[in-house]
Amino acid sequence: MRPSLLLKPIKGWIRDMVCDKFDSSDVPQKRVGRPRKKLADRRLAIKLMRENPSTGNLGISGNLKDVGIDMCAETVRQLRKENKIPFAPIDKTRRWAKFFEQNKETLWEGDSFTTEVLNENNCQQMIKQR
Repeated sequence: MRPSLLLKPIKGWIRDMVCDKFDSSDVPQKRVGRPRKKLADRRLAIKLMRENPSTGNLGISGNLKDVGIDMCAETVRQLRKENKIPFAPIDKTRRWAKFFEQNKETLWEGDSFTTEVLNENNCQQMIKQR
């Protein structure tokens, strides 16, 4: 018998033993990255997003912080993306009109563009020019 024939089963046995030592297919794999937020915290964030669609990610994050939950705006954005929660549609044509309508009293009180001028005949309101 040749020595190579005797060593062949021994080499295979040693190779199998080494492979078994470093084989990690039976071991459950660890998740990569930061741990996820608690399920209750995520559910609350999702509930806030659905109830307040016009509130941005930073606003939702601030509301959660008021309750004692530390969640950054990026995490809120990822939750919004995962759950397919859209922002409220923005009506770009009515933004300034809506702003002036809601704030007309305050804007009129702080009006710095007009001034009252008294002439001989009457009191007129004139626009200031630079």
